[in-house]
Amino acid sequence: MTSSSPPPRSSSSAAGGLATNGSSDDATRLLLPTMLTGSNSSKRPKDPIAHARQLESRRDAAVSIAFFVACALILVLCKQHLSAAGAVAIAFLGLPVTFFWAAFTVLLVMAVLNIIMAILVVVPLQYFPDISAGTSAKSRKLRLVATAMVMTIFLSAYYGIHALSTFVAVLIWIIAFVLFLIAAFVGELARNFIGRKVLEMLILPATTLMSQQIVTSGGRRVQMQEAFRRCRLRYFHTPQDVEATAPATSASSSSLSSASAAASAAGNSSAHRAPVDTWTNVTVVVRRGVRIDAAVYCSPAQSDAPPSEQRWLMWLLGNGEAFELVLHELRAIGLESGLNVFVFNYRGVGSSEGEVTCTADLVEDAVSCLKYMDERLGAVPEHVVVFGHSIGGAIGTVARACHSPHGPVVVERSFSSLPAAGSALLNMILRDVVGSSIALPSFIVAGLLASIFKGRLDVVEALRGISGSKLVVFHTDDKIIPYHKSSAHLGVKKAGLLSHVDEVQLSDMQAADHHNLPLHSFPEYLQVLRWCRSALGLNPDLPNLPAHVRNTLRSQHTGLA
Repeated sequence: MTSSSPPPRSSSSAAGGLATNGSSDDATRLLLPTMLTGSNSSKRPKDPIAHARQLESRRDAAVSIAFFVACALILVLCKQHLSAAGAVAIAFLGLPVTFFWAAFTVLLVMAVLNIIMAILVVVPLQYFPDISAGTSAKSRKLRLVATAMVMTIFLSAYYGIHALSTFVAVLIWIIAFVLFLIAAFVGELARNFIGRKVLEMLILPATTLMSQQIVTSGGRRVQMQEAFRRCRLRYFHTPQDVEATAPATSASSSSLSSASAAASAAGNSSAHRAPVDTWTNVTVVVRRGVRIDAAVYCSPAQSDAPPSEQRWLMWLLGNGEAFELVLHELRAIGLESGLNVFVFNYRGVGSSEGEVTCTADLVEDAVSCLKYMDERLGAVPEHVVVFGHSIGGAIGTVARACHSPHGPVVVERSFSSLPAAGSALLNMILRDVVGSSIALPSFIVAGLLASIFKGRLDVVEALRGISGSKLVVFHTDDKIIPYHKSSAHLGVKKAGLLSHVDEVQLSDMQAADHHNLPLHSFPEYLQVLRWCRSALGLNPDLPNLPAHVRNTLRSQHTGLA
């Protein structure tokens, strides 16, 4: 393990496949691996995430057109068979009651066939006119109207309605248009409902945190909203005072008080420097005015260095997490590693505004925070370790590759790609609900997730495009992200990238949940912190904190009694 970051590899490195210069090719392939923008690096867009969204929308349009043509051919080819089934059903209705169930079965089959055809044709067509990736209310209305118009024209051509008298044809057109418009609207609502449910189950359960309860260290149950309020008061002093010092708690704070006071007295000319050994509440504004809630911790070990020389750890949360409940853990990491810490809530979580509609939203949040650290905090991107747990590992890796591929990244107990994780988690949910898992083909799950969230979050492809130091932390007994089905480490191994990636296997702690067990519970915890320091060009030796201070830091809970 060296004490400096490795030099950037060329774009044609052995790890290769992707350029390592943060080009539009990188962002597009990471978010949309089936869509390439070409090899001309001189045509890089200023905003690769927006470019990826636009390409995804165009791909949706092309797929929808092809799907519509295929469904039209299926309807034409099956017309005679459907008509024959209808004639048989009508004949059965006139026979004695003994044939009732046979007639009911035929009608049920016809209904199912018609529903399937409606889904195959109507749902994809909702995205056919939407070429510009617009998500405004006006865009959605135009999309629904266009869907109804296309279906009305198709119905007219299919059944020859235009050959009827003018009055009858116009009447049928109006009725058909209204019915198709209603169907398109219902399809839009159904798709949004499915998207929210999948989001809650598989992607970001933290969006429903406020309706849950937490058990305090004293054994009392507290509503999550109240727990958030208490944590913010504890670490930010008041919600309005964004640069307040966290109250001194336990021996750890008193042991560091003198160093913190001396560092604060030394001061710095930077207007954005916060007090030492404290949490500062900040807001990051991303595109379209969405405000992301974030927190900054300034470590005493970094207090004497100018902003451009300070070293940082940017922490990306996993499923069902909000930073208010892990500030104590992240403070311990900051003190023990000697690094400043930056953490944020994804949009829709806690006090962060907006909602997640696709994977690009999550990556955009992370990239915006990296830009904020660079522009407002003076943090050099290569001096920031992007450290992500679970889905945060995937988001952080893609964001690192899109924004600053020469910087270090840690992928901690994460998945190789979103479809791989979605397939494993879906089978887990089915096993809990119906008692046994169903081996769904991976392309079905991939298609569902890609349709709803517009992206794969491919960790392996992202790691190919990162020339900075890379570390994959994994556990072979992970119940949430099964190692042999969706682990990022296994994906890296299968891709032949282990020679370019450092790895740390976590020990068996005889715990029921090796996925959500805090990192400091494992013996390899300090090894990971040393790697972070080494990747940032620092001496890997950790700051010399007293043993009782370390033990106190790791034994703290949320601070709620």
